[in-house]
Amino acid sequence: MQFAIRNHPAQLSIAGVPQYDDAGIPIPLFPDQKALTLDGRMIAYISKHGVSFTICLNRLGPVVHKAALEYVRENYGMVPKVSAVPDDRKIEEYDDDDESDD
Repeated sequence: MQFAIRNHPAQLSIAGVPQYDDAGIPIPLFPDQKALTLDGRMIAYISKHGVSFTICLNRLGPVVHKAALEYVRENYGMVPKVSAVPDDRKIEEYDDDDESDD
């Protein structure tokens, strides 16, 4: 399990032309925001406001979730707020219940 903090995936573009710094690295559209990756796959956005997971926590699992937050605290700083995608199993249950009302 390999975590990494990278630039936000959105790249600055002027008149449709992607922008790069002098070293050829893409300039992020949101320089104060980062992305947390797990084994190369983005799992959350990070900013001074906290962490926002992009994967349902039931798919991520409590051990990985806790390890991700610890990694962010150690390598980025405080995590004042944590938000997450709802448990997709509960969404499916809601969708199933909603269909029975037809």
